[in-house]
Amino acid sequence: MRQEERLVRYDPGLQIEAYRFRGVVQPFPNHFHEGYMVIFLDRGRRRLTCGQETAGHPRQYDLAAGDLVLLNPKEPHGCEPVSADGFDFRTLSIPEEVMTRAVREVTGDPASPPLRFDTLVDYRSELVPLLRELHQLILKEDRDFRKEELFLLLVERWLDKGPAVSSAGEEMAKSDNMGWEEPLEKVCAYLEERYAEPVALEELSAVAGFNKYALIRAFTSRKGITPYAYLTAVRVGEVKKQLERGASPLEAALASGFADQSHLSKVFKRLIGLTPGQYRAIFRQPGEARHEG
Repeated sequence: MRQEERLVRYDPGLQIEAYRFRGVVQPFPNHFHEGYMVIFLDRGRRRLTCGQETAGHPRQYDLAAGDLVLLNPKEPHGCEPVSADGFDFRTLSIPEEVMTRAVREVTGDPASPPLRFDTLVDYRSELVPLLRELHQLILKEDRDFRKEELFLLLVERWLDKGPAVSSAGEEMAKSDNMGWEEPLEKVCAYLEERYAEPVALEELSAVAGFNKYALIRAFTSRKGITPYAYLTAVRVGEVKKQLERGASPLEAALASGFADQSHLSKVFKRLIGLTPGQYRAIFRQPGEARHEG
């Protein structure tokens, strides 16, 4: 049996809790939570009992890796193991007021009603990669606004209004007459100037003069990438300049807004195809000592 692991982090910016449980075998009796619970399985199998009884039988779901559970506030549920080797799962605990605020950000309607999940189990969900990225960023206590960007995009998907919600922002972004071109250029300039600092989505919203979700949709429509992807590309470009001048990968990382060398290496190789050390070696003179990481 694998050793059990239980880890939790709270993100004060998002006001969301992230849990990671590994090797868990205990059953959880019927209970509920005050807020929304988003649960996805990494490994193993579990039987979920959820909701009210129908014709004398509770609703039951057999869960496996890749399945997503979406629980509304005060949704009664319980679960039990299917096998003795335990299971691994991750959870995002989202207070009701946080979700409602995000819904109103996405819809642009301050009177939007609270979100309610109609489908409690999404088998082999296509949203799991996005959720895993958000979850990992919270566990790492990442400072960048990619977390909020991901959360708003996930809320859009949960609202099941993706095309309808995004079309308004996309049409405005395509129209110079709507005055979106200049605000988006201001956002780009802001990111290019502040790349070495932590940047908040709230700051970009203020620079652009429209709400955060509209910014994400309009920026993505016109620029082809999200604001955070743009910031990452700017940072990588600065790292390349630093490496070309002979800076170490660690020096380049810290000067360009990356949390550490490990974070830089992962992003740099994904975008450039080389490690920072390999890229730096291109610009070394013949005969120089080479100790590239």
